[in-house]
Amino acid sequence: MNRALILAGLVILSGCSRHAKPSAFSFRIADAFEHAYHIESCDDAVCYSAYQPNPAGEKGVQPIKLQPTDRQWSEFRRSMDKAGVWEWKPTYEANVLDGWGWQMKIHYPDRQIESFGANNSPENFDVVLSAVEKLVGRHLVVDR
Repeated sequence: MNRALILAGLVILSGCSRHAKPSAFSFRIADAFEHAYHIESCDDAVCYSAYQPNPAGEKGVQPIKLQPTDRQWSEFRRSMDKAGVWEWKPTYEANVLDGWGWQMKIHYPDRQIESFGANNSPENFDVVLSAVEKLVGRHLVVDR
């Protein structure tokens, strides 16, 4: 009995969750002329794709399969909670002809969000962008 209480306390103190890894995950971000990134869950991994548009058309790289650790997924979930993404609006738009855009979908058993923006984002968007970068171990260069 005491062992179970100690274990439960350690889980709470460490911030671990049974649902650290989402059942569905997709994040896209792009600017009008420079870069585009697509990160999504695929099989038991995360597929990362980067695109470099050019005058002859889009030139993409083959998706790279990444394996974030349970710890990375837990840190990602904590960042999503900290950013308050579960209360984000479905749409953030500004009336600009070109610029940048993003789209995000995250599904956990207890919470989910689907949201996108065109030339606009919630105030705490940088927390999410930083968490995605940490999850995939790459900097996402986008002109905003």
